[in-house]
Amino acid sequence: MNNDKNKMDIDYGGNTFTTLQLIFLTLKLAGLVDWSWWFVFTPFFASVTIAVIVVLAVFLITRKNKIK
Repeated sequence: MNNDKNKMDIDYGGNTFTTLQLIFLTLKLAGLVDWSWWFVFTPFFASVTIAVIVVLAVFLITRKNKIK
């Protein structure tokens, strides 16, 4: 019986975009869908956009706090 109190299982939700990306890519390469490549890579662009927004928000908040 493993009772390790220091072990943390954290899911950041990044697997959702990765899973969608792999599904879309597989469907496109198998020829099952006739989507443009832009649509196939939408999960990648969405995750990059979210990361950029978070980084900008942190930057603006820290900058605002330093001015005060």
